[in-house]
Amino acid sequence: MRYTKIGYLHVLDLEDSGNILSVKIVSSDRGFPINVYGTIIVRDSIDRKCIYLFNRSKEDYRTINSEEESLILTGPGRGLVLLDFLYVEINLKVKVDEKTPGQQTSKGFVSIDGRMQPRDEKVNVGSEMEATFEIEILKGHFCGEIKAGIEGVEEKIVIHNSTEDGVVTRGDRTVIKLRRRVMTICLDRMFTFEFVSEGCRLCGGAPKATSEWKVDFTPHRRGDDEAKVTCGAGNFLLKVVWSMMDILDRSPVA
Repeated sequence: MRYTKIGYLHVLDLEDSGNILSVKIVSSDRGFPINVYGTIIVRDSIDRKCIYLFNRSKEDYRTINSEEESLILTGPGRGLVLLDFLYVEINLKVKVDEKTPGQQTSKGFVSIDGRMQPRDEKVNVGSEMEATFEIEILKGHFCGEIKAGIEGVEEKIVIHNSTEDGVVTRGDRTVIKLRRRVMTICLDRMFTFEFVSEGCRLCGGAPKATSEWKVDFTPHRRGDDEAKVTCGAGNFLLKVVWSMMDILDRSPVA
């Protein structure tokens, strides 16, 4: 994250950015379900380094039950710049059993040409921000699903599912373990979070009724925002830090 608390030069060279929302296996010679592991990485114009979208070992495979089900992405770890191309490298295998070597299901290279992508007339080039977020548990616990999304984009990203993900201790704080903590956001579109509590199986007895909570954030050029959330059996603090995305090393100004 850069320029979160201080100003920046007006000549800072900003570019378009991109989000990879989902990856699906649309066909399988083995049919479904299949146990998938391997890697999906992406490179962009900032440094061409590997940024993992999916990274699972043979022992940590992901079961895909149909062509409609997406892989659980755990990245990228930073915003992606769409200056010219995004390069996606795919190396996925199917686990058959413990003794049989993994069978290749998808291996290849895909380039996304940012120069040819349609531009929204209402969005100016250089208006994208990097949003990094965290959810701290203030009281209780969470059972259910949390999604993050962008206003106007129908598909939302599942960032937490309590049946598969857990919590993390950071010092004296307990935070919800998120599958990804970074998204790129347009300045003129709301950044949304949806909490859906599906009943509390941790409390024992009969599950409680489903409850929902939605939080909207207006993106900023720098700084951070917080919101307190009460959903299901817990109270939570949702924090978003806004930072600039740039490809040049420019000095900020106070």
